[in-house]
Amino acid sequence: YIEQQHGLTWGAARPSFFEVDGQWWVLFHGIDIEDKEKIERGQRDVYLAPVEVVEHADGPPTIRILVRDEFN
Repeated sequence: YIEQQHGLTWGAARPSFFEVDGQWWVLFHGIDIEDKEKIERGQRDVYLAPVEVVEHADGPPTIRILVRDEFN
């Protein structure tokens, strides 16, 4: 979903999650699908995005990357 929404060649690759003052974040790499040179070279960009973590008693948490208008 994130690759379609933000024009990446794939989703959040090799994500690293961390928390700062109660807000969870994810650091990941990807390639802008419009940047043909980077795709050919395999050169990746690094992205930082806020995430929402919802815990569930009956299974693993749901993690959702927030878009700009959802984050304060």
